[in-house]
Amino acid sequence: MSRARVRLYALISSTLTLVASLIFSIAITRKLPIMDLGYLNVFTGAISFGLLPTGISNFITPRLAARYRHVQITVLISSMLLGFVGMAIAGTFLFLIHSEIPEFYFYSMLILALLSVLSYSFNAPFVGSLTVLNRPRMAFTSIITSIVKLVAIFYIFYSHWSLISVLISTFIITLSGVIYSGMSLVPYMQSFGKLKTTLREFLSGSWIAMLGYASSNLRSVDTFMIAAIGGILDNAGWQVLNIIGSVYAFRGMLMNLTYGELLQLGSHAKQAYIDFLLLMFTTTDLALYIVAFEPNVIEFLRPSNPNLIVELFIPMVLWAATNIVNSLSQYISAAMQGTDRVDMEKELTLGTYWKSTIFYANIAEFIMTVSYIALIVPMIFLIRAIELQFYVLDGVILSSAISLVIAITIRARKFPTINEFLPLKSIVRDYIVPLAITTFALFLLRAPLISAFPPSISITTGIINLIALLAAVSAVYLAVSVAISKNVRHIVRVLLKRL
Repeated sequence: MSRARVRLYALISSTLTLVASLIFSIAITRKLPIMDLGYLNVFTGAISFGLLPTGISNFITPRLAARYRHVQITVLISSMLLGFVGMAIAGTFLFLIHSEIPEFYFYSMLILALLSVLSYSFNAPFVGSLTVLNRPRMAFTSIITSIVKLVAIFYIFYSHWSLISVLISTFIITLSGVIYSGMSLVPYMQSFGKLKTTLREFLSGSWIAMLGYASSNLRSVDTFMIAAIGGILDNAGWQVLNIIGSVYAFRGMLMNLTYGELLQLGSHAKQAYIDFLLLMFTTTDLALYIVAFEPNVIEFLRPSNPNLIVELFIPMVLWAATNIVNSLSQYISAAMQGTDRVDMEKELTLGTYWKSTIFYANIAEFIMTVSYIALIVPMIFLIRAIELQFYVLDGVILSSAISLVIAITIRARKFPTINEFLPLKSIVRDYIVPLAITTFALFLLRAPLISAFPPSISITTGIINLIALLAAVSAVYLAVSVAISKNVRHIVRVLLKRL
């Protein structure tokens, strides 16, 4: 299947993911009481901690699929065993914060968190293998989960917007992706394999995975720190930002596409640069929209808390900018690991990845995580002097931004061919200049657009206004990019042809 068509599927999948995430997030954030949002944040934090061992499977399964060109049943068994370890971690997380959660909520959160972690333990090898063996099916997996997410809204609605229905829906959404991706992978399961050999391969890649894929999950400790320094109200504000941030879920699809193709076919820097432009355009488009029309977003998400429009503005700006930086960091990491084939030509051992490009990409992730956690408390108390309402959130986001810059610096220094994947002159022309012009244009257009499409607590009016404003931002950004960038014109021309 042609690269252009696969990317068209990816963009369709990303668009549907964006729409589904927006609708699902808006529905939940509007209707759940502020304290229930705090409990939901704890629930997602428990799952994130439980996925620490699954990070090993996330790393090793695409590489094993690229090496053997099929999937062994023992790979799935090994990943399931890691899932059991993750269930124990998630359960411990929730028990440690048991006193802060009502008893009825606690047991529901515990059961559904454990089931979710187990589902993810299968999702990791399924999607990881499809990343290499069948990328269109990988894109369709995202489409399936997005459709289920939209359907789940009706269930939550008929359940009177209860927190329990949200927790159940979260699990079902994950499970739907596991079922579809598992069925899609059946034709590639050609042998049972030797469990001892597979476990050795998992062990050989475990330390590098724990440095990168799994260590990033430790960032969920910020939930504890926010609650300890601030409280459940700050956790609720953090959850609002996380829900808004869920619109960036499409990044995983674009990154997996780039990573899988590089892993399977080798270095294709020019094609990967096109993926970079797609990634940065979509991420930046949403960031510009969220910052420019923050009053519309917050008024619609939390109609019962209009004070959040002012109080969350600075965290929102910092959050949007950090997401742009995060996209750059993820792209560099995917390119580094996708082009390094050190484990494709010889037997996997504990020393296979030592001082490889893969090693430096993941050690940067580990250093980023450690820096983030270490900087949270100092940054919070530094910003506290400004006397902002959500100074805790400001400090946490700034800590994240600084740690991302550290990671990008390490990766850039240890990626020998970075100039091929990120040509500076092309980036200035294709991304920096259009972004600067679009930002200035939105500065001039912001007031008249808000006047034409004002913030609204009405569901119907609010959705219409939000869609109109997003369309306006996207139209301006795309028009400027097409006028200036030859590469963007090429992307639009090819996608329209395939469409």
